[in-house]
Amino acid sequence: LLPQILFERRLATEGVTAVGVVMKCSVTGRGGEFIKLTYDFRTQDDILGQGRGDFKTQQEIGAKILVLYLHENPRKNIPHPLSAWRVKKS
Repeated sequence: LLPQILFERRLATEGVTAVGVVMKCSVTGRGGEFIKLTYDFRTQDDILGQGRGDFKTQQEIGAKILVLYLHENPRKNIPHPLSAWRVKKS
């Protein structure tokens, strides 16, 4: 759990956003409490990236989602919103 929180913190502070396209969505766990997405996205440098991760709601194939990735290593990415971090509203 701690490594995931630290990873999300780094993406929250250093991450770059991109629009991802859902390629696969599966619901797992008892009662369907876990939603796993597989997605493709394009970086700012027009490189095709791929990722997978947990998401809050089930998505249709082809749906667009927001992705955070590290510019220097797009393989390090996660769907947004992040599970452990909330945006403070002023």
